[in-house]
Amino acid sequence: MKDKILEAVQISKTYGEGESAVHALRNSDLTLENGTFASIIGSSGSGKSTVGQMIVGLIEASSGEIFYKGERLSYPLKGELRKKIQILFQHPEVSFNPMLPLIRSMVEPYKLMKKDSREKAILADIERFGLHREHLSRTPLELSGGELQ
Repeated sequence: MKDKILEAVQISKTYGEGESAVHALRNSDLTLENGTFASIIGSSGSGKSTVGQMIVGLIEASSGEIFYKGERLSYPLKGELRKKIQILFQHPEVSFNPMLPLIRSMVEPYKLMKKDSREKAILADIERFGLHREHLSRTPLELSGGELQ
C-alpha cells in the first residue's frame, strides 16, 4: 500500500445561510496516494472546483478535514504548504497578462515564491515540460492552452 499524500474527510461547503443557502459540496471524501493521480469528474455546478479550491486553501471548508502527508491543513495555507499544494486551473490563459510576453508574467510568481527569477532559471523549469526559450518571448495569445498550462 502506498502512503497517503492527501486525504479529504467528509468535507462540505455551504454558501450563505438559511433557506437561501447553497450546498456546493456535501460530506465528500478524497484520498490521493503518493505516486498516483486522481480526476474529479462531474457536471457543471457539481462542486469540482470547490473541492480543488478547498484543498489548496483558496476557500475554507464549512466542515470536514483535509490532511497533507498526515498533517491536518488549516485555512488559509501558509508557508511551505502553500508552495507544495498548487492548483492547475482549467483556463490557464487567465493566469497571464495577455499583453506581456510569458517571461514577464512568470518573473513575479518566482519572486513571490522566493525562487531564482532570472531567465536561465525559468528556462530550466519550462524545458522540463517541453517548452523552449522562444516560448518565453511569446504572449499568451501566441501559445496553445497546453503550452500555457
